[in-house]
Amino acid sequence: MRKRKLNILYTILGLGFFYLILITIAFIRNNLPLNSPPGFGKRVLSYYTTNVAETSDNPLYPEMKTPVLNHQSEKVYPVLKSMINEYGWKIEKDVENKELEAVATTKVFKFKDDIKVRLEPDGNKTKLYIRSSSRVGKGDMGTNERRVLNLIDELEKKL
Repeated sequence: MRKRKLNILYTILGLGFFYLILITIAFIRNNLPLNSPPGFGKRVLSYYTTNVAETSDNPLYPEMKTPVLNHQSEKVYPVLKSMINEYGWKIEKDVENKELEAVATTKVFKFKDDIKVRLEPDGNKTKLYIRSSSRVGKGDMGTNERRVLNLIDELEKKL
């Protein structure tokens, strides 16, 4: 009986250790600014309990401020749509020069994540509102934030 309890304890400890390794890998892989405002503790807690990331005019994290691109939406839109296709995301909604909705599938576990991109003209510029959310789970370890930031970075490079 005692041996069985020890085996159960070792199994639980082993699974817990494996879980910690997976979390650590996720944080390293997502390469997020963990020490930037609002601070390490708040960011880690947020990444552990939130499965949504979006740009905003008043974001909690400075890097998630709504980007303003120096191009009209008519120029931004085809580049953005091409990138989404290159990423292998499935486009679900397509409103010419205004809005795209797509579904991304994660590589390992095949989870479905929803991405919504809205282009808002601002004179000769375009505001880019992006939202990425996981359909399942409570925390994404920053995966959605990394997806949004990568999309912005790549789009700015291609324009």
